[in-house]
Amino acid sequence: MTEARLLRRDHVVVPLRATSLAEATASLTAILGEAGALADPAAIERALAHGKGRGAVRIAPDIALPHYRTDAVHHVVIGLGVSMDPLATDDPDWSPGPRVVALVLAPTDATTLYLQAVSTIARALRQPETVDGLLAARSVDDVFDLPVLAELELRPARAVREIMTGPSDTTRPDTLVRDAVDVMLQTGARALAVTGDKAEVLGIINEADIMRGLRQRRPDEPLVPPLRVRDVMSRTVLCVADTAPLDEVAEIMINKDVGEIPVVAAGRLVGLVRRVDVLRTLYGR
Repeated sequence: MTEARLLRRDHVVVPLRATSLAEATASLTAILGEAGALADPAAIERALAHGKGRGAVRIAPDIALPHYRTDAVHHVVIGLGVSMDPLATDDPDWSPGPRVVALVLAPTDATTLYLQAVSTIARALRQPETVDGLLAARSVDDVFDLPVLAELELRPARAVREIMTGPSDTTRPDTLVRDAVDVMLQTGARALAVTGDKAEVLGIINEADIMRGLRQRRPDEPLVPPLRVRDVMSRTVLCVADTAPLDEVAEIMINKDVGEIPVVAAGRLVGLVRRVDVLRTLYGR
């Protein structure tokens, strides 16, 4: 087994004996503990008991992906279980519940590997042949007869240029704010990069900037002169290179709490990466 291999036989249980998704997650945690994969089993048990972590993502109607960053592990660990019956969940719209549960645990300081692991297993579990094979599985051997799972390895980090939107979502400093709003409404963009004559990034304007600018006007003050982009845009802009790994960009978005980041190459704007695009890619959408 290579260091990149994600799934081990002693981390898989078929059939998974549980009646709810919460029980299934706890059962998989116990299996990982028995296999020696947890450095601190009590830490993850406490996290599950208090609802800490990321919770479960619905990969498909029959597949749940609970994922947590925790001090209970020193490296990325995945547990997989297949229940014979649908599992109850707290989501009233998820009925019948999932039968396959893939639990991803990663160290709190391993954001990059964590995102890679979640992305990799989400993509594998979304493949129709994988779903069918897991639902038909009656043993651990049946699971490992599925090549996509038997050979499951971390995917190479993707570059941000692979998912960014084109540089069309831009505006200029002298543009009227109402015209920028029209562009945002027409394109569905929540932010526009503000560029100069040489396509250099001068700032960024988003929904919050616009609302903040309007709020600063007195209710009885006429909109004369009209607001221009330069009046409300954020001038301190965090940009990333088009070659930046996607998982690093995701970490920046998490740590800085930003929803859109301009992408540059040779000092010129070449695109915009949005949080929704990162999420869609990480979960194989």
